[in-house]
Amino acid sequence: MAVMALHHGETADHSEAVSGMAAAVAARLGSDRRECALVGHVALVHDLGKLALAPGLLDEPDRLTDEEWELVRQHPADGARVLLAADSLTPLAASVRASHERWDGGGYPDGLVGHEIPLPARIVSACDAYEAMTADRPYRVRRSHGEAVAELQRSAGSQFDPAVVGALVAELSGVSDAPACQPLRHRAQGDLDTASVASQLQR
Repeated sequence: MAVMALHHGETADHSEAVSGMAAAVAARLGSDRRECALVGHVALVHDLGKLALAPGLLDEPDRLTDEEWELVRQHPADGARVLLAADSLTPLAASVRASHERWDGGGYPDGLVGHEIPLPARIVSACDAYEAMTADRPYRVRRSHGEAVAELQRSAGSQFDPAVVGALVAELSGVSDAPACQPLRHRAQGDLDTASVASQLQR
């Protein structure tokens, strides 16, 4: 995350904000502590592939050209490749790659549909969208909380998993019955080693 902050501070700040939101949504969906940690870590690195993009492109106030947009669309796959190079981070790679897929199959890079998209990616996608909509960007002004929530609800079932949108809206609305992450279930070989991941992400 330190490297991301040096490359493009706004992207790093955005990822931090999405991470906390995404872990809370995972808890509302019944995830255990390890799964909540996985979701939070996926959110932290979902834009890792943007390290390959020039900071000026990320701040471009005008409409991107087709060539520039194609470069931006490569960042989920680029980020996944970086994660696959570090053994402790490989559990994050598939969800980072899928973080710009759409529930209806219209996303990228693989055109996954519905539950083909890993749950962490579905959660991060909706949280990413809300945080992006409610933040000022060089190419547009921020939307209000109400406008962003209305857009999430309009896009449930097309862009976003409806269950994830429901949990996110409940979290954003401060519904008081928010559960904690569930106790750890049995850990299988290949599951996330949260301590090792946290150590890697501090670099």
